Amino acid sequence: MKNKNGVWIGLVILIIIIGFVITRDKPSPVTQEPAETVLEVVSSDAETENAAEPGTSDDAVPEAEAPSFHIETPEKYPTNIDAPAAETEIAPASVSPDAPAAEPAFGTSSAETENAAEPGTSGDAVPEAPSFHIETPEKYPTDIGAPAAETEIAPASVSPDAPAAEPAFGTSSDVSAAPETAAPSPIKIGEIATVTGDFAAYGVAEVESVKIAVKEINDAGGVLGRPLEVTMYDCRTRNEDMVNAARRLAQQDKVSAVIGPSGSGLCIAASPIFNQGRVPHIGTLPTNPLVTVDESGNVKPFNFRICFLDPYQGRILATFASRNLGAKTAAVLYDVASDYSQGLREFFVQDFTAGGGTIVADEGHRSDDVDFRAQLTKIKDANPDVLILPTMGKVLPLSVKQAREAGIDIPIIGGDGYGDFMWEVAGADAMKNTFWVSHVDKADPALADFFRKYEESTGTECQEFMNAVMAYDSVYWLKDAIERAGGDDPEKIRDALESTENLKLTHSVITMDEFHNPKGKDGVILEAKDGKAVYLVTIRPEM
Repeated sequence: MKNKNGVWIGLVILIIIIGFVITRDKPSPVTQEPAETVLEVVSSDAETENAAEPGTSDDAVPEAEAPSFHIETPEKYPTNIDAPAAETEIAPASVSPDAPAAEPAFGTSSAETENAAEPGTSGDAVPEAPSFHIETPEKYPTDIGAPAAETEIAPASVSPDAPAAEPAFGTSSDVSAAPETAAPSPIKIGEIATVTGDFAAYGVAEVESVKIAVKEINDAGGVLGRPLEVTMYDCRTRNEDMVNAARRLAQQDKVSAVIGPSGSGLCIAASPIFNQGRVPHIGTLPTNPLVTVDESGNVKPFNFRICFLDPYQGRILATFASRNLGAKTAAVLYDVASDYSQGLREFFVQDFTAGGGTIVADEGHRSDDVDFRAQLTKIKDANPDVLILPTMGKVLPLSVKQAREAGIDIPIIGGDGYGDFMWEVAGADAMKNTFWVSHVDKADPALADFFRKYEESTGTECQEFMNAVMAYDSVYWLKDAIERAGGDDPEKIRDALESTENLKLTHSVITMDEFHNPKGKDGVILEAKDGKAVYLVTIRPEM
């Protein structure tokens, strides 16, 4: 028994030894890290054959700060525009089935579609309306001041659960049924004015005058039985804002015509917009020839003016300086950055020298300059008979004041930029012996009724009277054109403006020439005296 047990024990030992020998050279298994789990993300609508691109999907949509609003435009255009407070969130291209549904982007349907939506193009909730933006070159800003009751840009579609969008400005909130007797639809016109900026005094007078004219016309039954409705924008005396205001009036507000402003450079900057949009535009006091014609002399079909031009005004200046003041020599201080100033200077120099005069000093400055003492020192040293100031706005009274402080006591003659605001800046003593070209005589009895209405309406005396009268008469010129056009079709109104003949307005009788300028208007010279500009002489030079 003992031997048998020993045999069995030996056998077991032998088996263990054999097993060890067999397995000792066999490679041990390599322990590997488990492969990373890849979650395949699919469209929220259906599985797709192709995997989503990197960065376009996730298994959950984290809450993150909303990105700035982005517009895809050429490089020369800015691509990022500040977004409003309640900013649209850009939706991912796809989401995990287990993730909460992403809020759709503003401006598209909430319904499911076969194709994944592009970022920022779909949504069923209407967030706060974004501020108005225009895609323009970098030199133009994208936001302009809107009127008090600004049109809200409606989304393409809204969710059934979303609150009803506020109706657009000027429309009824009840679209279910029209009243039995609908009021006549308004004739929409636009106004652009320099309510702020260097030309603010001119712009405020124009706005008030347009209000007076429109109220008179509407109180009398409107035009062709329809009321006039005016949308006004402040261009802030800046070309870029002028362009944006013109674009908005022509493209969004769909007005039939636009009035103002007075600055030549402003009107020239916006003229392509009016011609592309085929909306007639009337400038109140832009005297540079390029307002209504291009560099080649071709007429701009939709641009008009109610005032005379710089070639005519330059000849008025030259005629008054040489004939009335007996000047043989002259100095000029002008704004090198202003179309108006450069043009008026050019035409004065041309006519003054053609008449035998000599320019002894020709000094320039920029629009935002406030110190002209270096230029005025050179002018004083040249000892001219007269000083010509073909400028506008704040530059005028500052130039007059500093000229007198420099000891320049000769006559100063300026163009049609005069305004009563100048007395406060320059002072009464400095304003003595200064003379100014004007389109109207404030003491003209024909204007007395208008000035009375202006004071009643505003509670103030009409100081920038040239701008006020021209804006007022521009509304009545437009009224006449709409009546002859038989409606508010912009192209027919353009044709009527172009064919204007012997139209009696408050300040003059006007007939359009082939270049969209009034024919043969008299020029008036005003003299600064006793705190105001008073009529001195009427000049109509031969052209």
